[in-house]
Amino acid sequence: MNKAVELQRERIRSMETELTGYRKNIVSEQQRNEQLTMLHNKLLMDMSNVKRNVQNSVQKREQLKSEYSKYAKILQESEAQLGKTTTERNVKMNQNTNIRAQIEKEARELKRSKNKCTSTTKKE
Repeated sequence: MNKAVELQRERIRSMETELTGYRKNIVSEQQRNEQLTMLHNKLLMDMSNVKRNVQNSVQKREQLKSEYSKYAKILQESEAQLGKTTTERNVKMNQNTNIRAQIEKEARELKRSKNKCTSTTKKE
């Protein structure tokens, strides 16, 4: 009977050791689970921040595309107006050159006429 009691005590100690091991495993797994939960929550927050940043970037991109279109249209209109103005300037410069040439020609003719008049007046 002592042997049976001793065997029973040995089983109880073995079970207690096994229970202690299970408790340690449970505590370890709980800590691991808490760490994984914290990591999961952090990743969820990071994912939320990334989504928000992507949305902000998409909105900013659309805004910049709109501004780009506006400025591209303004540039196109400005270049068209510059072309017209350059053409008008060239026409005016040609007219100015022609008028200047005409004035110089008439001035030469007037001078010739004066010289003729002067020389005819001197001869008389």
